[in-house]
Amino acid sequence: MTSLGETKQILAGRPFPAVVVQILSHQLRVVINRGSVDGVRIGQRFLIYGIGDEIIDPETKSSLGKLEILRGPGEVIHVQDKMATIESTRKRAVEKRTRTEMTLNRLYAPSQETVTSEPENLEFEYPQEGDFAKPI
Repeated sequence: MTSLGETKQILAGRPFPAVVVQILSHQLRVVINRGSVDGVRIGQRFLIYGIGDEIIDPETKSSLGKLEILRGPGEVIHVQDKMATIESTRKRAVEKRTRTEMTLNRLYAPSQETVTSEPENLEFEYPQEGDFAKPI
């Protein structure tokens, strides 16, 4: 167990969790301090999270560990030797409406409305430098 209340994972090289070292693209992407030498590869999924307060069990009065504050899941989109870029995979369905005019003759032109739902990428939730990333 670590001081973060979790078991360290090792892919290759240094153990995980990794640390978020930079926030990019309006919080849609983050850079972590692990790369190909640590076993990180493109397409790999990570959970980005911060560390909150220590939680005490009210019955036993013992520590349950520190609460993980979820920032969101992401996927590695670029890997270098010692760092990797992770893009948020959080999605939201966005409704798009299109209107089509169907002309049968000059006096009668009914319209048809089509509603489609397309996924839109959402940002990580308030990521900060110093947050953590663990493989999922």
